[in-house]
Amino acid sequence: MDTFGSATNTSITVTTSSTLVLALNPNRAYVAICNDSDATVYLAFAASASLNSGIRLASGQAFEIVNALNPYIGPIYAITSTGSKVLTLTHATFV
Repeated sequence: MDTFGSATNTSITVTTSSTLVLALNPNRAYVAICNDSDATVYLAFAASASLNSGIRLASGQAFEIVNALNPYIGPIYAITSTGSKVLTLTHATFV
């Protein structure tokens, strides 16, 4: 059974242009993305994010990827409709 290796806690600023949140990582084990802003943010897998499509994160909401359950290792993008907004992230890799 694979186990988690290192974990990183960070934040990223999302704007009105599609922003790369996490790059492709074949060793990705876990990701938590939290919307730490006052506006809705949209997430997209594999391609640029666009407003009103993909995974909608309202203010204070979070989205998790646990690789054993949701094996997505590709890039993740985000966009917001106004200003610069912050997402907080925790991501871990397999040992």
